[in-house]
Amino acid sequence: MRIDVGLTGVAAIMRELEGDLASAATGAMREAMPHARQELREQITGAGLGTRLANTWRGEVYPGSRKSINPSGYIWSNAPDIVDAFDRGAQITPRGGKRFLAIPTDNVPRSPGRGRRTSTKRMTPAEVEQSFSQDLFYRRGKAGRVLAFINAVASSGRSGYGQVMATNVDGLNGQYCLAIKSRRVTISGSYAAGGSNLWIIKSDGSAVGTGTAGKIFVSGLVGEGVGGTTHGLRLFSANAAATSINVTGFDIESIDTAVEIEAATRMSDVTIAQGTARDVRRFGMKASGAIDEISLSAINLIDVATYAAQFLSGRITTRDIYVSMKSGSTAHADDFFRVEPGVVGFSCDNLKMEENRGAGNTVPTLYLQSPRGYNRLSNIDCRIDGNLPLKGFRGQLAVGNSVAISPLIDLDSMHSLVKLDANAAVTVIAIISVAPGGATLPEGYTVTVIPNSGFPYTFANSAAGGNLNIETGDVARTVNQPIRFEWGGAVWHRV
Repeated sequence: MRIDVGLTGVAAIMRELEGDLASAATGAMREAMPHARQELREQITGAGLGTRLANTWRGEVYPGSRKSINPSGYIWSNAPDIVDAFDRGAQITPRGGKRFLAIPTDNVPRSPGRGRRTSTKRMTPAEVEQSFSQDLFYRRGKAGRVLAFINAVASSGRSGYGQVMATNVDGLNGQYCLAIKSRRVTISGSYAAGGSNLWIIKSDGSAVGTGTAGKIFVSGLVGEGVGGTTHGLRLFSANAAATSINVTGFDIESIDTAVEIEAATRMSDVTIAQGTARDVRRFGMKASGAIDEISLSAINLIDVATYAAQFLSGRITTRDIYVSMKSGSTAHADDFFRVEPGVVGFSCDNLKMEENRGAGNTVPTLYLQSPRGYNRLSNIDCRIDGNLPLKGFRGQLAVGNSVAISPLIDLDSMHSLVKLDANAAVTVIAIISVAPGGATLPEGYTVTVIPNSGFPYTFANSAAGGNLNIETGDVARTVNQPIRFEWGGAVWHRV
């Protein structure tokens, strides 16, 4: 007798058991992974390294939303190099060969985030100095640490810490009526009288309580000088760089120099606009030193005694400038507007200059010696008693028996004209042959000399220390008798 026994539903039972096992295994993994991750985070915070580094530990269970009889948990750090360095005890050094690491304390404000949010990252030392408009100062701490501090005054507004702002500032009879030696300063309306400087914006990192000047906006300046007032508005970078300085609207009277920009250390991004200066005893505008970019526009200089402007260096842009020289003045013996060889770029649009002191001035109105090719001139109207000066023209007073003529070089026309005055008999032995920038003049350059007085003029051939080559020997000239020379590379030849 044969009996067959069969079991049904075994496959279904096995699938059910496998599902139960997968649920249990996956559930256990999902419960264990967060505990392991939290233990790693607590190790970081327990070492005093803060929650930010601790929270770099991340974890994930695989498969994600499904169940598996063989689940896995993966834990990693988003800052593996930092964690590894602390785990192995590696030496941490500042980048770029610097001496210290800057570690912010809880008192350091957080950096501004996008929109209206505040970042979770704390400010760097540079951001702190910029935000508080002052430099950090340092004190020695324990175990070789150096602590950095700042004099912070909390703002009552929602923005936290603000820039310095002032209106209607008055100053009288001091070395400086108003001195600005900081960053992020806005002044609207200032009256100054007397003193050696009406206003000075100075970048000087050496003195206590001062720093680099930058992001300064000044408007509405009214000032009146006395006999000892040397500067109206003075911008000066002593031993720290200065940048982003904007002055709009000034009215100055009775001073030696209306606007002076002096850069012992780098100065850049300077804008001065909409100003008037009257009764200027020396310079209307002056710029010198390590200057990058300066813009001057809509400025009136009235009754100037010496130079309307003298620019010795930098890249200068001027627009809408009006100048008038003092009526009856004999104080100035040089040019209205001088641009020296040290200027690397000069742009001028709409310049009008007038002189009222009377006939007889033979110096050029516009003296331009910055390198050829960097100058942009348009709408220039320069008049001496209504007469336009010739380009490359200058006057010179000759005295003695060893006169060297110094022509105003014009490389575009390759020609200069010199009117030579004299108060006695003179002997000319040389003509200066240096081009703008210090190079030697190109061969073929010509100079015409016109005696301008009735005294005898002698042009000496091959004199000691001279450079004139006159084949016929010495030549005599008198008033209005021109003589012309051409540069041959070594000497001037009479032509």
